[in-house]
Amino acid sequence: CLISLTALAQEQALPEVLNVGADATPLRFLTAPSARDPLEICQDHLLGKRHSKGFEKQDLDEIVVSSRSKNKRTGVTHLYMKQRLNGIDIHGAAYVAAVDSAGRLVSEADKLKRGIHTRAKRSNRRLGPKQAVLRAAQALNLLQTPGTEPNIEIRHSAKNSMRVTRLIAKDISLDEIPAKLSYVETGDSGLRLSWGIVIRTLDGRDWWHVFVDAESGALVKRVNWIHHDSYNVFPVPSESPSVSVRSVVSGVADPE
Repeated sequence: CLISLTALAQEQALPEVLNVGADATPLRFLTAPSARDPLEICQDHLLGKRHSKGFEKQDLDEIVVSSRSKNKRTGVTHLYMKQRLNGIDIHGAAYVAAVDSAGRLVSEADKLKRGIHTRAKRSNRRLGPKQAVLRAAQALNLLQTPGTEPNIEIRHSAKNSMRVTRLIAKDISLDEIPAKLSYVETGDSGLRLSWGIVIRTLDGRDWWHVFVDAESGALVKRVNWIHHDSYNVFPVPSESPSVSVRSVVSGVADPE
C-alpha cells in the first residue's frame, strides 16, 4: 500500500497562513511545516483528508509517482502521481502537488477517481493489441477495402500491462501505433479495461486517440487531436461585404 498509515499517528497541526502584505490576500498552506519527505507529506495529506475528499478505503492503494522534480531556485518540489487499479493506469486519474522548502503543501490538483473498485466492470481480456487496432480502424472507417483485414504487425511487445506495445499498420496509420491497457470511464460512470490506441490517418487530416474495450472490442471513447476549424466569413472570391453574404467554410486554415 503506497499511502502509509503514519498520518493517523501524526499530530495534526493547523495549516499556516502567510501574510504577504497589508493589502494582499493571505496565502494559506494546505499543511503545516514538516521535515519529512515531500512524497510522504502528500501521501499523509491525502490519507488524512480521505473521508472529506470522498475516497473509499482502497482508492488510494495504488498511487504511484510518475515524475518528481525540485526547483533549485525556490526549493519547491513538484510531484506528479498516477492512480492505478490492479496495476493498470486509470486514464486521466492524477494528483499533482507542490511542496515548498519548509515542507508545506503549497498547492494540489486532484484528478483522482473515487470508488474505483465499485465502478470497475469485471472484464476478461479477450482482445490482444492487434485485434484492438483492427477494431479501432473498423470503428473509424479507416479500412481501405472494407471486409478485408489489413496487415498489422507488432514491432515491440510490452512485457507487462504498464508498458506500451508498438505496432505497424501501413494501411491504417502514417505512424507507428502505440497500444496500452488502461481503465477508462464510461458514460454510465463505470470503468472499463480498454486498449488506448493512437492512429494518424493516411491523409494526415485526423490524429485519433481511441479506447477499445478489451473484452467486447467496442469503441469506449475517442478524441481527435486535430480540430478542423470552420469560419463564418465572406468567402473568396467575394470582393466586398456589400455584394456578398456570409457562409460557413471549413478546412481553409493555412497549413503552414
